[in-house]
Amino acid sequence: MLETDDALAGTISISANTDEEGVTRRLFALDVGTEYRRRGFATKLIKEVESRVLSDGHSALRLEVSVDNHIATSLYEKLGYLPVGTPEKLQWKQPVAGLPSAIVTQTSQRMIKRLA
Repeated sequence: MLETDDALAGTISISANTDEEGVTRRLFALDVGTEYRRRGFATKLIKEVESRVLSDGHSALRLEVSVDNHIATSLYEKLGYLPVGTPEKLQWKQPVAGLPSAIVTQTSQRMIKRLA
């Protein structure tokens, strides 16, 4: 969580689980409020998570990003994340207030960064 001017600027989440080898954690949610974008907040959140993952003894961080999200992809590449494999279709349930969960489908590219 990143706060500025007593307001929530953005959040980031990583999985508590690792890959089979126990070295890679997964970043699965990054959100920066519209009014705070393009001001370095996403970079700050990602770098903080990378530092925590490394201090926890893990050496890599992976994520999936929509192939249509060129701004995010560009940010991740700038921060040293590299694409792995070919894009895949992913599906998940997303809660909708007062309604049954919606099924979301998107084509995503897996990216990984070796931290150590």
